[in-house]
Amino acid sequence: MKKALLTIFIFFAVITTGWLFATSQSSASGSVTITIGGYNNYAPFGYMDENDKWKTVFQKVFENMAAEIDANIVYKFYDIKDTDIIARDIREAKVDLFVGAYNQTEEFENLYLIFPAIVSNPVALFVLPSQISEIKSLEDMKKLRGARYSGEVFNDFVENKLQTYNLERIDSAYDMFEKLFTKKIDYILSGYYFGMIEAVKIGINHQIAASKQTLLNIPVFVGITQMSPYRDLIARHVNRYFQDEKVVADIKDNFRAILEDFENKYAGVVPPTFGLEKEVAADKNKVEEVSALKE
Repeated sequence: MKKALLTIFIFFAVITTGWLFATSQSSASGSVTITIGGYNNYAPFGYMDENDKWKTVFQKVFENMAAEIDANIVYKFYDIKDTDIIARDIREAKVDLFVGAYNQTEEFENLYLIFPAIVSNPVALFVLPSQISEIKSLEDMKKLRGARYSGEVFNDFVENKLQTYNLERIDSAYDMFEKLFTKKIDYILSGYYFGMIEAVKIGINHQIAASKQTLLNIPVFVGITQMSPYRDLIARHVNRYFQDEKVVADIKDNFRAILEDFENKYAGVVPPTFGLEKEVAADKNKVEEVSALKE
């Protein structure tokens, strides 16, 4: 198994359930039908926009491929928690191509991956700005309380590494940030884009700090089902696109563009108080009680 390098870093810059549906979203009819599988709630690798259209950083690659080989593209979407369903559908060739796979990971072992991986999922830490000084090295993390979103997808190597930190698994991204703000946990470990986009959705992206350097970088692949009758056809075309410097540059630029889209969409969101108003009220009562005693 290829080992990712675990980086010791110095901080910081401020900066959702089950199988959903198979859809008839597709390109114009073509000579072959290719089924693309992807996440419906794991931006920017795969997600539904406000018009219920699927988006991914690899979008243009598939559009170009469909046009070039006269293919009818059908999409099949998955919640990021549905690892067993994804593994089954890949094994049974219910999808021809899957977006957002990791190398040497059980869930994706029946995929022929398109090397090299031209993008990565950077794993970072998120903390409150007041806690920046508490974490200066990886050893510091072991002394603190950390959490992660229970459904977030990492590769097997990273999953094994994370066992060292005994992270609390939380089923809701909102609840995860609430625990951070109420100091029930000291940090969140998450893919940078996923964590930041979830923070943008609830309007707290400017109230948290993310590590300047990533903890780990997980190569993200486009993979073709081993049993797909179109395996070689798809591989030839995707390989060629990934060797085109302009295509690769466009894909990498999509990360910034997608994050900006989310920031614009949720610009007017009022951030939650995460129950802190109760603490403020309690503190105010204590102050009034002390004042009364003094009088």
